[in-house]
Parts: sequence; C-alpha cells; structure tokens
Amino acid sequence: MLNRSLYLMSSKLLGYGVRLILPYFLVRLLTVADFGAYRQFFLLEVYIASLFQLGLNQALFYFIPRDLRNAGSYFLNSVLMNVVVFTAAFAAIAAFMTPLSVWLNMAILKDAFWLLAVYTVLLMLVSACDCYLTARQMVKASAAFEIAGQIVVSAATVVAAYATRKLEAVLLGLVAARAFHLFAMIVFIHFKLHGFRANRYFFGIAEQIRYGVVLGVAGTLWTLLMRMHEFFVSRYYGTETYALYSVGCTEIPIIQIFTQSLAVVALGQFATLDQQKDWEGVHALWKRVLTSTYAVTIPATLLLVLVAKPLIIFMFTDSYAAAVP
Repeated sequence: MLNRSLYLMSSKLLGYGVRLILPYFLVRLLTVADFGAYRQFFLLEVYIASLFQLGLNQALFYFIPRDLRNAGSYFLNSVLMNVVVFTAAFAAIAAFMTPLSVWLNMAILKDAFWLLAVYTVLLMLVSACDCYLTARQMVKASAAFEIAGQIVVSAATVVAAYATRKLEAVLLGLVAARAFHLFAMIVFIHFKLHGFRANRYFFGIAEQIRYGVVLGVAGTLWTLLMRMHEFFVSRYYGTETYALYSVGCTEIPIIQIFTQSLAVVALGQFATLDQQKDWEGVHALWKRVLTSTYAVTIPATLLLVLVAKPLIIFMFTDSYAAAVP
C-alpha cells in the first residue's frame, strides 16, 4: 500500500511542481494587482467547489469496488449530479453577484464570473474522472493524466501571459486547457475502459449523495476554515496586499498530497474489507495507514521549515520579499 501511495504521491507532486512553476512566470508578467486577482480567482474556486461538491466523486471509492459491473452507472451519476449541483450553485451566485463581489472586495468575481463557473465545473468533472480511474485500480493512468493535464494547463497559461500580459487572457487559456484535459480523460475512459457501461443506470443516486456528504463534510469544513483568513485579508486590505499575503501562504503540499494519495488507495481496500466483514483486516489496514503517514510527514515538515525563506524569494522575486514573514 505504501508503494502504491508513493506512486500516486509522486505523480501528484510532479504535477504540483509543474503548477508551482507557474507563479514564477506570472509574477514577472503580471502586475501585483493582477496577480492578486489571479489568486483570488482560485480562492473562490476552492471555496465554491468545497461548499457544493457533496462528496460525489469521493463516493466512487466506496461504490465501484463493491459493484464493478455497475461502475459506469456510478460514474455517470457523479458526472451528471456535479453538473446539476454546480449549475444551480452558480445560478444562485449570479443572482447576487454584484453585491457579493462588493462585500468580498473581489472584483474578479464579477469580472470573470463565467470563466470561474466553467472552470469550477470542469475541475469537478476532471476530479470525477480521476476518482473513477483510481477506484478501478488504474493508478498509472490516473498519474499520467495528473501530470500531463497540469503540464498542458500551465503551458497554456504561461503562453497566454507572455502573449498578452492580460489577466483575462490568462484565465481563458486556463479554462481552454482544462477543457482539453477533461476531453482527453473522457475519451480514454470511454474507449479504453468502456467506462460508461453498466448493467443498469440511474439507480443509487441518493445512496451516493448520502455517503458522499458524510465522507466529504469533514474535508469541506477543514477547507473552509483553513482558507478563511485569506478571505479576511482580501476583503479588508485589497487585492495588492492579498497578492503579497497569498505568496506568503504558498503551500508546498507534500503532506496533503501524500495523505490524499494514501486515502485513495486505502478507501477501496477499506470498502472491500467492510463488505467481507473482516474487522481484523480493517484494524490492521488502519495501523498501516498511520505508520505510512508518520514515515512521510515528519521528515517533510522539517524540510519545509528549512527551505521556506529562500524558496519564496527565488519563486516570487524581491518584489514579494514582504511575504516571507
């Protein structure tokens, strides 16, 4: 299990490393205000995705290993429900877009609303595809799409930035690249894995939602609380100050990526053991999860403490030196 988790972690770290390079170019191509708005765009995306995701994608880790013959139906449920839920969510946000943008002190919410809506839906569907592949034990395919998708997205964003020096063009490139990423995953799942095949369709939606909400609520609350300080800084100090603050809060999520990768591997095994009523196996698996976690998180934490200051200066230039504290 540790080996497979490390494999997934390595692919996610490589993908994140590609994404981490992106700000290195953007801070040199965009104004501080535009870079702050760019960071606000993703802050909004994370919050909206966390609030309305319902755990539908994560629920695939439970249902697919238990009923492989209907894996395509569970996957289709997740895709359709994500579209429905996020369409409704953005319709509600659109109704209050102007006052909400003013209250949050985030002009990007109004200026790039439709790009934000499309990007968030695309990202949730990419996540559904990734969860499906991993639940089907297609770990290598999941890792390949993780890395290739991030390379395409980062490349498109940098090209748009170099060509125009405009934030709107950067976001357009971002959305177009993510759409291509999703299309490639859907084609692979459909033609290579026949991923939409099932014995029956449109059943168990309520069970998926119920399980997903229980599974996802802790993660949702954690995300909302952990990023709330950024909302306050953005609201009370403006976009440019938020740009500096967000640079100082840049994450190198070695631990998060590892624990997520570990969870992806473990959830399917937990579901199988639960189905078999093998409670001793569940206990033994949980001990292996904890041991694997400690083996990675302790040295990773020490490493990040040591390299924080030079890394921020290297990535964001002396213009953002105020972010180091």
